Amino acid sequence: MSVPAQPSEDTATATELPLARHGYRLGLAVALASVLLSIVLLPFALSSLFSAYEHPVGHHGFDIANLRTLHGEWTKLNVASVSISEASDTITLRVSGLHHCPGTCRWIERVQFFSVHADPRGALG
Repeated sequence: MSVPAQPSEDTATATELPLARHGYRLGLAVALASVLLSIVLLPFALSSLFSAYEHPVGHHGFDIANLRTLHGEWTKLNVASVSISEASDTITLRVSGLHHCPGTCRWIERVQFFSVHADPRGALG
């Protein structure tokens, strides 16, 4: 009477070994590609970081008129955006300014900000 041959553990691991090896190779390839991508993008990230450090957004100034060309009474405003909420369609502005009169100011300057409608068809202007 002959006993049927049962697969031994050596033959089972021998057939599973190439599949496991390919899985490890794929994982290694993904890890190496991630490291290579990080190395390639590192100069761009550092450049952006140094640019933001040297030229902060709050320091951007746009002069409509130079103070040397203004004579008499003038007003200078600084407007900076503090926060923007797209969920509620609001923006928070920080406004500071200086009003200069050569003598005593006879009236008060008022600055009015207008909001543009979210729908361009409803906007004026």
